[in-house]
Amino acid sequence: DAGVDPVYLGVLFVMKCAIGMIVPPIGVVLNVVSSLGKISIERATRGVMPFLIAELIILILLILFPQLVITPASWWR
Repeated sequence: DAGVDPVYLGVLFVMKCAIGMIVPPIGVVLNVVSSLGKISIERATRGVMPFLIAELIILILLILFPQLVITPASWWR
């Protein structure tokens, strides 16, 4: 036991993976969307930028305030 709540760790892991899938230049989902939509990767990046910023803000809030995850998760335990 490393002293980290497993639910909290899982939520942070999923958030980081979701961000990693859309961050250029390696973002797998971003590459798929741009090729399926037949648009440039730059245009796809501009379109996803507001969502990326929102996800980063939420991730920062979850890191600064772990109780945002731990408290609601404890209601169902």
